[in-house]
Amino acid sequence: VAAVVFIAVADVSWAAAGLVAAGSVIGGQLGATVGRRLPAPVFRGFVAIVGVVAIVMLVFFD
Repeated sequence: VAAVVFIAVADVSWAAAGLVAAGSVIGGQLGATVGRRLPAPVFRGFVAIVGVVAIVMLVFFD
């Protein structure tokens, strides 16, 4: 619902939206494939590290 309202009210950059959509599809497929092949502890560690890096970037570099 929010996306429909945003499209109706705001000026959408369709080129950027298309790139984000394409990256999401490719990343989702690649992530699912890699995630199934990794052992669970390795995958959990990777997710934890990415989360910590994201938090540090948001807190200190935003």
